[in-house]
Amino acid sequence: MHLDEFESQFNSAVKTPYEYEGIAFRSIALVCDREEGASEELLKIVQSLVPPLAGRSEPQWEVFDRESFATVSDLLSKLENLAPDLVLASRNLKLDHADNLVYGLTNYIDALTQVMDAPVLLLPERDSTSIAPHCEAPKAIMVETNHLTGDNRLINWGVRFAEPNRRLYLTHVEDGDAFAKYINAISKIPAIDTRLAEQTIHDTLLKLPHDFVSSARTSLESLFPELKVEEIVRFGMALSDYESIIQENAIDLLVLNTKESGQLAMNGIAYAIAVEFKDRPLLLL
Repeated sequence: MHLDEFESQFNSAVKTPYEYEGIAFRSIALVCDREEGASEELLKIVQSLVPPLAGRSEPQWEVFDRESFATVSDLLSKLENLAPDLVLASRNLKLDHADNLVYGLTNYIDALTQVMDAPVLLLPERDSTSIAPHCEAPKAIMVETNHLTGDNRLINWGVRFAEPNRRLYLTHVEDGDAFAKYINAISKIPAIDTRLAEQTIHDTLLKLPHDFVSSARTSLESLFPELKVEEIVRFGMALSDYESIIQENAIDLLVLNTKESGQLAMNGIAYAIAVEFKDRPLLLL
């Protein structure tokens, strides 16, 4: 196999340039496991997460408290009838204690993210005293996906929470371990110049998301002059790199792609992030 064959494979993955499409909310559902009075208090807190935009009508909010649904299918049926544009959901739904599920998400969250077309905004904590500071209008939003190139919808949802004058980070971390594995395999093929292959593939893997982010930045900066769009495209170690990015840039809302073509389970890195980062809201598409 020659390097031009590698390059042609990468070139075939190039998508069309980024295209902005505004997102409007007609209705938003809040799903929690609190009693009616406590759920109304939670509603007042979390509404700050979805600030209204100038010139657009405010959405209607619908609350599904502890007594509103009995099973996963019951909840899905009621949400299907409502057809909300966005679902806000508490972590660890229907668990008696928040620490009962340290290493995963509930069946409710799994189903909401994989069955519902509407994105799910996963809330950080279930205690009202600890959740309030994390439910202010987000100032720094990070869009993350290992398929950033061509993913207009993911970026557009990030823009919805970032416009008109916040910080939006478009982030792509290429798997450094996987890259090293493939280069090691290539090094065992005498017909291929390993050093040239490593540099060519390295540069191409970063060029694709970089070009798409550049396209998005140009488009968004013309539409929202006060919006600060930043690019973070690099090789790294997934979770540890994302943790550094989140801490260094004071990210207070993460936007993740959870659906993977051909499988029912949540996207692997998105699931890991959803489990790992419990102290801030996550927008799961």
